Amino acid sequence: QVLELNGTPVREWNIATPISVAAAPDGRIFVADNNGDIAVCDGAGNVFTEFHLRFGRCFDMAVDLERDRMLLSVNRCYDLSVCNLEGRMLFTIGKKGTGDGCFLRPNGLCVSQDGKVFVCDHNHRVQVFTADGCFLHKF
Repeated sequence: QVLELNGTPVREWNIATPISVAAAPDGRIFVADNNGDIAVCDGAGNVFTEFHLRFGRCFDMAVDLERDRMLLSVNRCYDLSVCNLEGRMLFTIGKKGTGDGCFLRPNGLCVSQDGKVFVCDHNHRVQVFTADGCFLHKF
C-alpha cells in the first residue's frame, strides 16, 4: 500500500511482501518482494516496470546505473548475482566460504560511484571488489 506521509492510504500496490529496497541516483526505486519479484518505481510508488527473478528471491540489492546493472544477494546462496536492469543474470561474484572473496550469506551491498562493490556477510567483515568482481581487500 502506498501512503501519504501522514499515513493516509493513496492506493494499493501489488508488491506482496517487500524485503529489500535500493534507490538509484536517477530517482528510480527498486523494490524486491518475498516472491522473487522486483518492481521499479518512482518515489511515489508509481511502478514503471516489474519482473520476476528466475533464480531465487532477493535478500538485498544494490543498483549500479553507471553499468546498467544491479547486484543481488539471493536467499540461500553464497554468492552475489549481477544482473542487468531487467533481471537477466550476467555473472556471479564469490562463492561459499570464509576466505577472501568468499561469503557466508552476503546480506549488505552497495556500489560506490567508481564501481567498487562493498559486501558484508556473516563472516563479520566488509569485502571490497572491483566492478568486474575481483577481490580487492577487506576490513
